[in-house]
Amino acid sequence: MASSPRRLPIGCDWSDAAAASLGLPDVIAHGMLTMGTALRVVTDWAGDPGRVLSYSVRFTKPVVVPADGGADVRFA
Repeated sequence: MASSPRRLPIGCDWSDAAAASLGLPDVIAHGMLTMGTALRVVTDWAGDPGRVLSYSVRFTKPVVVPADGGADVRFA
């Protein structure tokens, strides 16, 4: 399932060729995916998603997801 209605070959279709054509080392995780994953950590900690009244992010670099495995994402 895509996190966005936009179809991006480097982030949704897992196309190594599309990522390479843009100079990326591999496919990347969509920013909405990393944002939602981070928010899940916060809502789990808060105990109730309704307690989170505001949330903002700044995307600073892509999360590379190698075709032969997953990626570790750390939130600071």
